[in-house]
Amino acid sequence: MEENLEANENGHNRLPAGSAVNRWLAVAVVALIVAAGLAFGYGYRQQMLAGHMSAQASVANATINEMQGQLNILTAKLNEMSAAQQAAAAAAQAKTSSAQKQTA
Repeated sequence: MEENLEANENGHNRLPAGSAVNRWLAVAVVALIVAAGLAFGYGYRQQMLAGHMSAQASVANATINEMQGQLNILTAKLNEMSAAQQAAAAAAQAKTSSAQKQTA
């Protein structure tokens, strides 16, 4: 079997024309495999980062809920103190007004 060899300008035989195409095809396939590997690696990394961010968000939400509960407790205590002060002020005012009525 004879191979179809092409001659260059100097008349020397070179590789068959099909082998150059095969070489470029092999380079393209390797480049695609590398690109696919990088894409899968990037996707995996992004998935891991999203999982970590979700966990951090859960912790942050739990902390916010705890702080909201503490704030509600403090608000209730402040309301109780304010109500007690208002009641004491009303009692003092009633006492002074009744004392003024008795002297008059």
